[in-house]
Amino acid sequence: MAAGGNVEIGCVLAAAGAPGASDHELYQGLLADCALFRELGFGTVWVLEHHFSDYFPAPDPAVQISHLAGRFPELGYPIMIDCIVADTDDEAVREACRYKPRFMQAQIDHYAPHATNWAGTPGYQAWQRIFAGLEQRTRPENIVPWCERQLIGSAPTVRRKLQRYLDIGFNHIILHFSTPGIPVDVRRGWAARFAADVAPHFRPPAATLPAADPSAGTAAGRPAVGETVR
Repeated sequence: MAAGGNVEIGCVLAAAGAPGASDHELYQGLLADCALFRELGFGTVWVLEHHFSDYFPAPDPAVQISHLAGRFPELGYPIMIDCIVADTDDEAVREACRYKPRFMQAQIDHYAPHATNWAGTPGYQAWQRIFAGLEQRTRPENIVPWCERQLIGSAPTVRRKLQRYLDIGFNHIILHFSTPGIPVDVRRGWAARFAADVAPHFRPPAATLPAADPSAGTAAGRPAVGETVR
């Protein structure tokens, strides 16, 4: 759903229903929601990961999107993912091991989990497991396997990984560059490398207007001669 012609408005999909509903009922409700959102004109849906409750029927987002994309191929399916593009795979992983633990530690410091008894808070025991995972990734050696799931590597490797996500059904890719603990010049360098060495391989060829009589000028609302039509 476009608002004002420039803003895309989408919806979150979640298996949420009445207390005591079965997983089957919750999933059927999720699919019904998706069908309704499409009929109402929303063009993008975002699926959730299981983060903050002890139980919630949210599978791996890639598994969920692969099903939704087959049933609702006209919708947009975004994913947010970390990205580092370097000259080689080893260099990209080294940069991840250098900078990403700082980001994980910044999250831990922000929430101060050891100062809060999350495990004793009804319905929020899952927080303790989340912070345990963050603590593991404050150690560089634990970043290496994490890199396999991210767009981290040389340009050919990142292109291959990105294509894998596109093949699953994701079609809106949001790159996560700006995180606490990563210097501005470093993250902007990663973004520039992606824009130069990866993005062009996933853009359709630009169409241009045929040459016209220069004396005719440019009509209002019409591109000038040679201007790219997007």
